[in-house]
Amino acid sequence: MTKWFRSCLICASRWWGNELFCENCWKEILLRSPRRLRSRYPEEFDGIHHYLWTWTPVSEVLPKLIYTLKSREMVNFKIELLEKLIVRVPLSQVSADHIVYVTRPGMVYDHTRILAEKLSDLLSCQLNPIYLKNDLKNYKLMNRADRLLSRKAIPLHIEGVHQKKVLFIDDVYTSGATAKAAWEALGKPKDYGALTLAFKRYEGD
Repeated sequence: MTKWFRSCLICASRWWGNELFCENCWKEILLRSPRRLRSRYPEEFDGIHHYLWTWTPVSEVLPKLIYTLKSREMVNFKIELLEKLIVRVPLSQVSADHIVYVTRPGMVYDHTRILAEKLSDLLSCQLNPIYLKNDLKNYKLMNRADRLLSRKAIPLHIEGVHQKKVLFIDDVYTSGATAKAAWEALGKPKDYGALTLAFKRYEGD
């Protein structure tokens, strides 16, 4: 394979190679990627939340990685980046009949959709988008209680949803408002769980 100078998608350092990350950033990702998913039982819905990384200020690599995925620049590289990351997700602990993710109508690049599509292929299950009901411009400034109260999604009907396993996909779980909104939009299915790349404890918790 031909090698050329590339910039690391995380730290922007340049090196001679054909990888998306520099050696230091990739080592940091591998170091913080467990062999088993971490798990917790959130208050926002009845179910379990699995995640790969804990968002921590000790590591600058993981936050920069998530911000890189959210960026709308160099979309083809972001898709390649997601494919490289997904193989690091140990999926033996999860199964699903349906995977759902939350999005907005008309989004051209949606890294969460790409993540959900890849995982639905790996888990051989159906994929269903759930659309937000309102676009809250001041959402990032809200406290946790207001986020949980105001985040709403358009109801989605899945036949026999209470007899099926539903898995919510997102990049980062913070306040839990998006996972809760999806759960409510589905009619609060009994077997509902969440899988995210990272868990970031909400400031003030």
